[in-house]
Amino acid sequence: MELTIENLRTLSCSGQIFLTAHSQARLYERGIRLADIRQAIQSGKIIEYRPDDYRCPSCLVLGVNLAGRWLHVVCGIHEDALWILTAYWPDLDHWNASYTERKKKGE
Repeated sequence: MELTIENLRTLSCSGQIFLTAHSQARLYERGIRLADIRQAIQSGKIIEYRPDDYRCPSCLVLGVNLAGRWLHVVCGIHEDALWILTAYWPDLDHWNASYTERKKKGE
């Protein structure tokens, strides 16, 4: 299955979602719920592709959670299932004002 926002949305609604052990730990630490991730994927767009990610080809999605807060979700599609690799609240120390581009070191 191709890594497109449409396919991510379909899989996020279908219940075919798996969390890595890393993502489970990080979501708990950061107070991010699965509902936040689903909403971010439904409302979001892919801002980076990571075809060489060692776990599976993945991408970075920027969307908003149910409360309207910006959220980055790193996810991939493997064996027709959605894998959540991590998610985090982007900050202006590392991202531009629209959270779509990483700041260069020293900016």
